[in-house]
Amino acid sequence: MDPIVVIGFDARLPQDACSSREFWDMLLQGRNAVTSVPKERVNMDAFYHPNPDRTDTANVRTGNFITGDIAAFDAPFFSIQQIEAESMDPQQRLLLETSYKALENSGTRLDQIQGSKTSVYVAASTRDYEVILYRDPELTPKYMGTGIGTSLLANRLSWFFDLRGPSVALDTACSSGLAAVHMACQSLISGESNMAIVGGVSLILAPEVNMNQLSTLGFLSPDGRSYSFDSRANGYAKGEGVCVVVLKRLSDAIRDNDTIRGVIRATTVNQDGRTPGITQPSKRAQTENIQRAYKEANLDMNDTHYFEAHGTGTAVGDPLEAEAIHNAFQRSPERPLWIGALKANIGHLEAAAGVASLIKAVLVLEKGILPPNADFRVPNPNIPIDKYNFKFLKSPMPFPTDGFRRISINSFGYGGTNAHAIVDDAFNFLRIHGLQGKHLSVVKPPQTLTQSSDFDPVNAGDFKITNGHHSDSSPVKTNGKPNGHFILNRPIVLPFSSADESGIERTLKTYQEYFSRLGKEKSVDEEQEYLQNLSYTLTTRRSNLPWKSFSVISSMDQLRSGDLIWSKPQRSSAAPSLSFVFTGQGAQWYAMGRELSLYPVYVESMQRSDRYMKDLDCPWSLIDELHKGESLSLVNKPEFSQPLCTALQIALVDLLDSWDIKPVAVIGHSSGEIAAAYCAGGLSHESAIRAAFYRGQLASKLLEQQPNSGTMLSVALSETKVQEYIRDAIQRTGETVSVGCVNSPQNVTLTGGTRAIEELSQLLQNEGIFARTLSTGIAYHSQFMEAISAEYLAKLGDLEPGSKSGNPPLFFSSVDGVKIPANNTCNPEYWVRNLVGQVAFLSALQHMTLYLLEERKKDGSSGKDLLLEIGPHPSLQRPIKETVKDAKDIDYIQTLARNVHALVSISNLTGRLRCSGIPVDVLQVNFPNAQVEELDKSNLYPASGMLVMVIEAARSLAGSQSVSGYHLSNINFPAGLLIPQNVDSVEAQINFNPVKPGMPDQHRIHDFQIFAYFGEGWHELCHGTIETEIKISQEGTQTEAERQRPQGLLNGESNQRWDEVNSKEFYQAINEYGMSFGPAFQGLQKVRVANDQATAEIELDKWNHENTKFAPTPHIIHPTDLDIIFQSSIAAFSQGGRLPIPVLIPQKIRSIWVSQDLLGRSSKEVLRVSNKIETRGYREADFSIAAVNEQRRKFS
Repeated sequence: MDPIVVIGFDARLPQDACSSREFWDMLLQGRNAVTSVPKERVNMDAFYHPNPDRTDTANVRTGNFITGDIAAFDAPFFSIQQIEAESMDPQQRLLLETSYKALENSGTRLDQIQGSKTSVYVAASTRDYEVILYRDPELTPKYMGTGIGTSLLANRLSWFFDLRGPSVALDTACSSGLAAVHMACQSLISGESNMAIVGGVSLILAPEVNMNQLSTLGFLSPDGRSYSFDSRANGYAKGEGVCVVVLKRLSDAIRDNDTIRGVIRATTVNQDGRTPGITQPSKRAQTENIQRAYKEANLDMNDTHYFEAHGTGTAVGDPLEAEAIHNAFQRSPERPLWIGALKANIGHLEAAAGVASLIKAVLVLEKGILPPNADFRVPNPNIPIDKYNFKFLKSPMPFPTDGFRRISINSFGYGGTNAHAIVDDAFNFLRIHGLQGKHLSVVKPPQTLTQSSDFDPVNAGDFKITNGHHSDSSPVKTNGKPNGHFILNRPIVLPFSSADESGIERTLKTYQEYFSRLGKEKSVDEEQEYLQNLSYTLTTRRSNLPWKSFSVISSMDQLRSGDLIWSKPQRSSAAPSLSFVFTGQGAQWYAMGRELSLYPVYVESMQRSDRYMKDLDCPWSLIDELHKGESLSLVNKPEFSQPLCTALQIALVDLLDSWDIKPVAVIGHSSGEIAAAYCAGGLSHESAIRAAFYRGQLASKLLEQQPNSGTMLSVALSETKVQEYIRDAIQRTGETVSVGCVNSPQNVTLTGGTRAIEELSQLLQNEGIFARTLSTGIAYHSQFMEAISAEYLAKLGDLEPGSKSGNPPLFFSSVDGVKIPANNTCNPEYWVRNLVGQVAFLSALQHMTLYLLEERKKDGSSGKDLLLEIGPHPSLQRPIKETVKDAKDIDYIQTLARNVHALVSISNLTGRLRCSGIPVDVLQVNFPNAQVEELDKSNLYPASGMLVMVIEAARSLAGSQSVSGYHLSNINFPAGLLIPQNVDSVEAQINFNPVKPGMPDQHRIHDFQIFAYFGEGWHELCHGTIETEIKISQEGTQTEAERQRPQGLLNGESNQRWDEVNSKEFYQAINEYGMSFGPAFQGLQKVRVANDQATAEIELDKWNHENTKFAPTPHIIHPTDLDIIFQSSIAAFSQGGRLPIPVLIPQKIRSIWVSQDLLGRSSKEVLRVSNKIETRGYREADFSIAAVNEQRRKFS
């Protein structure tokens, strides 16, 4: 049977036990929460009398009360108007708030449960608010009927969250809470519901019904204390609180990636039947109920070490329960049973008591610590604890077993209904059953205990983040240029949301309190994992509320210190429309978009562009050019800038599209129209690259043939006002100048002769008018371009449209100044006009924004229009803002910016889009290689392991022959082997086939194949050829060139200028790039890099020297060491981690030779590895590797 698990909870308990952290502190310290009845709640003097026989008074003045104003309620959050909220029982209000917090603690979003088969079971037994309302019949509120109905305690939750499963409020008195848990478990087991919310609530509002009656019955302690199982027991203390737990089937929780807090192995409920008095409990019935729970779940009662008893502290109830427990467990002195009772801490919560006990049990199981019984002194003399072999703690102790932990929880009601539950800790249950799931349980109980929880992650759900500084837009900026330093901490977006504007700051500050308690002892891997978990939780496990903000961080230290900046809170209601605006020429810079190579989609797009360029006989590589340093970069030459910018823009479009960020309309400025046409489906990827390539190539050709081909100038004047300056410049210089681009009502770009432009620039600046020369290298959109227009038209040839599915965006042409069909851009003549003619950007943008406005009016939408500039730098920001400055419902956002780390830019973009109401998968943006990292953590079998399998098989076949080495060639890896975490092994098969069957040397050379069985069949993992070289005159198949290549690598080292690399920083850096290696695999030492080369040292079998518990079978070379040798390729490709690179996995190996001498190596043998890149692409490269010992005997 699929067990039921607790995946989240929340509770508001007496005094400072208002979160799980404070609650746990109270338990550890053995404190109780008894106080006088709050004066603001009720004048207890009017109800008190020491005589318990009086029916109109209570004989106590104390109790256990929750703090704060119980009337305070966030009604707007729950879509409840004030007039209805006034009618609602505070128990309803608290249940709503606590249920929401429990769901948030479980990581369940509101949209996930809306309309779901989620059941609600609420335990409640008091109606104090109804009594209060009836005191003044004339003032009865309008909605009293729905405000005080007991059924509404459950039904209100189902209504607000839109839950479609059973919704039941129940009252079995003091056992109501655990009975509700039982009903929820049965509903889940039967399939009636898929998730359950179980709540218990009890408030003391009207003493005349809540305390007087119980006082008269003799239930209440005149001392106002619950002395559970203590000699002072004389009744129980009243307590109040609200507790909610969220339950699921285990398989569903694992599937949904929920955190499993505790595993409910069994629940049972029965009835006393007829006893001497209706309120007198039955030890027989309790014993039977306990035993039935263990029998039905087939559990051994001897495995239970802790029993959370009902333990009210009454003279009759405690001895009866103790005897019932004894009769059920029959413990020996060697296996005592530790007894706990929560009521000694927080009093008797009556209907909510069982749920509170379940929460306590989960915390005890997670922490592995048994808390003391509050103020326990001398055992009740009517309980023979020595005979029963019971233990009552006066101070905390470690859980009495290192193995799995189990707790029994008992509850019984004064009317005779008994309930029982058995709960196991999550870690050991999952371990024993071979399951993988998230949990918060300690692996082993701590041996050193303090009576404080310090920081514990269990409380993460109880807090809500940052330091009090706000910015209006993007919260992170960088200073200076990207450099060659290690990117140890990549920026990530932390999204926050709230139901109201001020709630953002409250939420952020509470998170900040939580962050400030984070310890500094984490390793880099642990910190990376923590940030990934934090991002995952905030992104996917928190409800998306209307008011939004975000922060971009790059390190744990930033979190701890509070050095966070968050964006100004923004309300997102209706989803905005999004349009793309593509930057034209002149915005390029040498490192634009470089860091985006972490995103596979971006990389693949750039690779396609590079291939299309090669097909056009381009002599240089887009990818190589974008990885050059600033001094070597040719990015400002038209031949390079045109295709580079277009390829970047296309890759950005593809990247955004992979995140489902799609525009409704596009517009491009000048050459930016090429990528805009691709985005709109007007041009295919290949055609767009062709248009950009020849545009740049011919512009450079023109510049070479006619060096004085003009230049361009951006001027802050309108098209009309600039005319007089143009006329003056023409008269002064005799050169042609015209308005090449109309950018905004206050900005144009002039194009023409260089001397005339220089004259204009000086004149305008002297008059205080903004004028800046653009880095175009040539006068586009002028008569200069007519010299290459015919050739451009011829070279473009037949252009192909793109294949955009769905509804492609509308295309607003800056050639025509209006909306046109995107397919018009397939006409090569369009691009000649784009090159030569004026850029009517202002007109096109005005037409586009007018269209967007009309569409909003037509749809009745209240959303905004967002204009996102796609390009290497926000060159169009000012023109756009000048054009739309009077439009209140249009916002501008940029993608990249010059000299700003591309990942910072993309993070800020993500945050702003999300705050504006555009749904963005923030987790995918933050951790593009999360899937690769998960594969690493999910036992992806390394290629080196397959090669070692082959070598060892060949060694076995060689028998007693004297072998010199093994030559493997033409190796391919068609598929990877992912070993599932929930299985012990995967069946694999290796096949050897002689290359020369029947020949004398048939046992030397074999073709091999490796297969593994997974999924629903056999899959080939690897194939190739292996030759076993014998120490005789026979010559192997390895060529002389292959034999000499390693020595050549080693000899070439002296000719290089090497940079030393810190090994720890290298592994930290490549971990950021998605290649996560565990400690045993981090074996490269003394790493040096230089011009596509790397050297390093590796100590063989070091992993085993540091982990002596392993006793490996002797190998020629161990897979771990061979994998580390292969890692030198990563060092060379990334220049020691300085350059961000995609994930590298071996695909093919042309040739590898491994020496037999490795088998007889000395302890701690050191190999020197030399690696050289022979050819490289964007996501792949070919390497040559040599690894030798100090005597330079070649090993691999």
